[in-house]
Amino acid sequence: MLSTAPWSRQSLCSLCVLCDSVVRGRQNALTTESQRTQRPHREDFKTEGLTTLESGKAAEASAQDRSFADLLWNRTRSYSDHLPMPESQPDNFASVVARSSLSSEHFHLSYPTGLPQRDAEQILTTLESTRANLLHRVSAAGISIGVLPTLEVFINDTTGDFVGRTGEPSWAAAATKGSHVELQPIPLLQRRGVLVTTLRHELAHLVIDSVSRGRATRWLAEGMALYLAGEGPMIARYTPRAKLTVAEIDKKLSGAGSGDEMRAAYAAAYREVNGLIQREGESSVWRRVATSQ
Repeated sequence: MLSTAPWSRQSLCSLCVLCDSVVRGRQNALTTESQRTQRPHREDFKTEGLTTLESGKAAEASAQDRSFADLLWNRTRSYSDHLPMPESQPDNFASVVARSSLSSEHFHLSYPTGLPQRDAEQILTTLESTRANLLHRVSAAGISIGVLPTLEVFINDTTGDFVGRTGEPSWAAAATKGSHVELQPIPLLQRRGVLVTTLRHELAHLVIDSVSRGRATRWLAEGMALYLAGEGPMIARYTPRAKLTVAEIDKKLSGAGSGDEMRAAYAAAYREVNGLIQREGESSVWRRVATSQ
């Protein structure tokens, strides 16, 4: 899910127990506005500052400097299926989109009004429970990371909007930069059966980056995020026959030119991290992340 474009590709989340109590103030938190959404130029994402709503210096410093993108895995069809690229639009293309917003304790969600509110609430529930699960796992490893920033989650109305806003290819499921996450349309992620794992994956990157202060190598960050998101079974078929060194994995993660090449690189990273966890235990791998140089 890494790309050399504005949101540079660097990494891919965790087990999640759904909780019904996390969405607060449904009457007050939900606002609907009709707004024009201008597709920003891709280069804008190279320097655009994303607001951090809570303090936590280690998390803030690391999270705003790195960006990640998650692949559009597919549980129902061949992984080699690609979404059609949207027709090109002029640079000043803008669309009128009616949007709603909903907030929980640690997340703010902006989504197309056409998405049922119950789906938006479930997304926040998944994010809150995943956050709690990840922080528990980090704490169990004896690691303290301070306060994580509030995460802003923007759900795109179309794949074309996602590509235009992030510069990521159409086969990416999501993109994260600092405390801001961009998602492909929810119906698409639901059809592919990857909505929950995508949410877990993106949140895992925020935690991993905070634990490592932005210093974790790509193979370690990607492999750990895949493990935490439970995405290992989905990518097993892409594991390269020949074992790659971690340096070779990092190189492939940086330079993959297609979805299949990137999936193979992710599968190799997952194999490395999963092997470490089997030999040393998850807490030991978290400590590796924390001491990354």
